[in-house]
Amino acid sequence: MSNGPYKELKISSRDIGEVEEYLSDAYAPVSATPLGSHHKYGVNGHLAVLDDVFFEWSKTIGSYRVTPIEMFDSVLFNFVSEGTTDYHFKDNKLTIAAGQVIGYRHADNVDVLDGSEHSTVVISDDLLCKRMSILLDKPVVHTVEFSKGALDQRNLKGLPALVEFLYNSSVQRLAGSLNARSSAVGNLVIDSFLLNYPNNYTQTLTAPVPLVAPRQVRRAIDYIHAHPADRSSPEFLASLSAVSVRSLQYSFLLSVGQTISEYQRALRLQKARDDLDQSSNLSAKAIAEKWGFASHSAFTQSFKKAFGVTPSQARRGN
Repeated sequence: MSNGPYKELKISSRDIGEVEEYLSDAYAPVSATPLGSHHKYGVNGHLAVLDDVFFEWSKTIGSYRVTPIEMFDSVLFNFVSEGTTDYHFKDNKLTIAAGQVIGYRHADNVDVLDGSEHSTVVISDDLLCKRMSILLDKPVVHTVEFSKGALDQRNLKGLPALVEFLYNSSVQRLAGSLNARSSAVGNLVIDSFLLNYPNNYTQTLTAPVPLVAPRQVRRAIDYIHAHPADRSSPEFLASLSAVSVRSLQYSFLLSVGQTISEYQRALRLQKARDDLDQSSNLSAKAIAEKWGFASHSAFTQSFKKAFGVTPSQARRGN
């Protein structure tokens, strides 16, 4: 299979050097040495790079020890679905069995055993810090450090399912079309790990978002009403009162019961309905353009969802 960023992975050889070459190219420079005597050594499966996030879904052929030669500037998450894998660190050894996962940056060596099956995700430190700063709405000072122990995959909410879902053939086609222009898939994966895999920022991420004073929410509402045809971004509205985007969004939702974008859309729809009632010289298409709807069909769909009738029905009813 080769579908966009997805590639087939098929290595099977009596020479362990082919495995070493693949691992060094895909991950970081390593040495690979046989464990026991096997007819062949290799790895079968598929790999993909989606928005600089690396994925591998594979089954091991033969048993071998992998020893890193250089430090890894990424975090490697290994979900084991069959067999076991042994990780040797300076102070301990961990055996990861089926149904468990480990997230680590550097191991002294890793024993990959014959017949074991894995789903692996690799995310660079740079990407982790960048997305964490966005989630926290402030610069990240310390490197993101994930829990170093073996974790039960069932305790990680939907993470294992997400990794397997991205292997689905229909998702492959979609990801392939997005990969060159959008980082949506990569951001979804990175944010999911940051929010659901225990790390040194988990407590901060799960803490209640600080509320801003009602006057900041009111200032945002006043601006929206003064410029009803605009789509004012949360970043811009937050800058009006010098508060964080995250705080304004949380407080706006708590105070108004709608997100900022929902509130703006509802206001534009109401303005559009007023025009249908009062401006008979304007067509529904012109009204849709006036109030910033992407197309007449999008306007009609949103209008019917909000008021239960189409714009033409509303005008006839009036």
